[in-house]
Amino acid sequence: MEVMEIMEQTTTAVPQEQTYAISQWHDTDEIYARLRALIAQPMRPIRRDKMQQFLSYFDDNCKRSK
Repeated sequence: MEVMEIMEQTTTAVPQEQTYAISQWHDTDEIYARLRALIAQPMRPIRRDKMQQFLSYFDDNCKRSK
């Protein structure tokens, strides 16, 4: 199979009339249901022996968020 044939099979053309960057909307109800299920779970604390590792990461990599 030639490279062009493979590319034609794996890439999809965008219609010329499409003017928005979003080509499909996600199912909002499903997303909210998954979020509700996530926040309904008990919190998972960070183990004491790993806490300094997490704090160091944020101190080093997320300085603008302070």
